[in-house]
Amino acid sequence: MPQTTPNSTRSAMTEKEKQAFLRHLEALGLTSSGAYRDWCRGHQLDDAIKKHWRERRRELLLAKRLAEAASEEQSLKEHLTAMGMETTASYRTWCKDHGFNAKLQKSDYQRVQERRALGQQKIQARRQGGLAHTRSGKLFQRLFNGEVPDGELSHTYLATIQSAFNSCHQDGEPDVAAAYLNLLKTVEGRANFFSEEPVVGHLGPVAGNTYVEGLYALARYQGDWIRELEKWDPTSHEPLHQFGSLARYLLCQYPVPDFMNSAWFKGCGDQAKQQQNWYLAIGNGQNVRSLDVPIPFSKMMAHRFIEAPEDFSIESALRWGELMGMGAGEDLVHAMVATRLGEWFVDIEFWRSVFYFFINNPMLDTAYVIPIVDFIYNQRYVAPEIVQPDGSVVTGEIPERDFTMKGRTVESMLTLVESWHGKLGKPARNKTDLVAWNRTNVEEFEHSDEAHRELWHITELLNEQELTEEGARMHHCVRTYTDSCRKGDTSVWSVKSTDTKTGRVQRVLTVALRRNHSISQIRGVRNIQPEDSGSTRRSQSAAVRKHYRLLKKGRAVLKMWIETEGLTVLKQT
Repeated sequence: MPQTTPNSTRSAMTEKEKQAFLRHLEALGLTSSGAYRDWCRGHQLDDAIKKHWRERRRELLLAKRLAEAASEEQSLKEHLTAMGMETTASYRTWCKDHGFNAKLQKSDYQRVQERRALGQQKIQARRQGGLAHTRSGKLFQRLFNGEVPDGELSHTYLATIQSAFNSCHQDGEPDVAAAYLNLLKTVEGRANFFSEEPVVGHLGPVAGNTYVEGLYALARYQGDWIRELEKWDPTSHEPLHQFGSLARYLLCQYPVPDFMNSAWFKGCGDQAKQQQNWYLAIGNGQNVRSLDVPIPFSKMMAHRFIEAPEDFSIESALRWGELMGMGAGEDLVHAMVATRLGEWFVDIEFWRSVFYFFINNPMLDTAYVIPIVDFIYNQRYVAPEIVQPDGSVVTGEIPERDFTMKGRTVESMLTLVESWHGKLGKPARNKTDLVAWNRTNVEEFEHSDEAHRELWHITELLNEQELTEEGARMHHCVRTYTDSCRKGDTSVWSVKSTDTKTGRVQRVLTVALRRNHSISQIRGVRNIQPEDSGSTRRSQSAAVRKHYRLLKKGRAVLKMWIETEGLTVLKQT
């Protein structure tokens, strides 16, 4: 049976079908029916010209995938060239060695991060050019002996080790220095503890928060070691679990909860020593009730304390034990430790009356925990700062020093909180009344999302008026951070999306950043958690659905900023 020629097929088409076919050719980037037939055969498709619209749609999707694959292949080649690598194998190896994903398909942002990391690595190598850690153990011995001149080390963690040895020699602690050297040599081939990165996220990049400093803290307790170091064998490949295994092996006869590991990464100050002593006491069978913890515990509280989540701080675990022992649910506890009460222990009996208020009203949305706690704190403890006409600041009276929970109902409390928020939302009378502060050393951020015609900005709020506007638009009490911002303890950032077609600006998230570059709070409108996907709100309006799409996108943009600026996020936020 003879094949149908293109011309005879064309002649069988109506004018409307011809125009549809020509549009299909143009969409595929082809110029003739012959080229179309060749393209179809090359991709194992039917080469007939007259087809159903569904077949043509599948062809268009295939063409789109092929174009994307070709573009991705070209982008990968350009990226490898920029990285100075000839093969994908060498690229994958570099990625694994430097903590990046080894897959080949990546976003432009991920590739920019890799090129930036490679550039910083080259700059550091040129600037330092000093002694490297060869994992032979000989360098540790030289540092112990004081044979390495200052400034000739290529890694910060080596300089930290050198400083620790110097302190031991100066303070007359040869046993500590010897124990530290033994620790370094022993763990070198068994665990991955040699890095400048902070270990415990909620502590941030502070002194003591690296593995080599944690080892030094363990060395200072060498007199309490109960087992031979050389026989320690790690049971995990995860560094923090390895460190916890080492600490328990050396010091403990009984289990110690994982969140207690952070005690070894707080340096050698009084608080660190106190919590390290708690670690030893619990590991040797003492009950937390017998220790000098800041909260008086019942038996149930002590029992629930050791069950706190692994990623909690020790302070938050204390609050967890107290609240769970009082009968609170986990949702309430997580909400409570996200407030200042997660690490602040005063007026124990008063705050327990607050906790019972929430426990006895279990249907109260935990989204109200933060605003209610902030309101009570400001009423009972905070003296307002009043700006005078000459610009000076005077301290007023504490609003209600004897504030109690007696007789409070949910309705009356929410009325008080709403009224307080209303006062916070009132703008300053004139610009001379504004309390302002300087920028931090963290850079603002911008990201363009052309697919959704959005331009994202993360900007720092720099005066009381900007905090007031943020709180009024987002319906939360961020203005209460005014004093902390003025003192430099906290900075507040607004995550906004601008519609590039209409110019409409929408506030999506508010972020509180501590002085140590750790994020303590991330909240959306009305204190909503950023992880809320809005999945239970599908029946709501298009505007609400758009808000939750922006919330999801805002999280992604926020993650880019966090990675770019090297910030950390407190996990209880």
